[in-house]
Amino acid sequence: MALHSAQRAIQMALSLSWSAAGGATGYKVCVGITPADCSATGGRWVHTTTTSYALSGLRYGVTYFWQVHAVNNAGDVTPADDGAWWSFSTVSSPYRAFIPIVRRTP
Repeated sequence: MALHSAQRAIQMALSLSWSAAGGATGYKVCVGITPADCSATGGRWVHTTTTSYALSGLRYGVTYFWQVHAVNNAGDVTPADDGAWWSFSTVSSPYRAFIPIVRRTP
């Protein structure tokens, strides 16, 4: 099973995808701001039966780490890419600080 990395700079929602693993009946996904953090997936590994996982509510200018584990009918878990954690970064905030300049008359 090979992971397909997400784009380096992305919008605030995206879908992660990976290649199917032979014998897998499902996958566990973890996404967070550090490896094994899972904060972007509700603080836990989430289960999916497809080879993709949709994320939303990502923060601007943050690097996220993600990993996928294949699960078979017996419940055996196999980490993708020998347990490597992949990463992607969200775009910087489009909002800029606005400091009004007021002209004072003497």
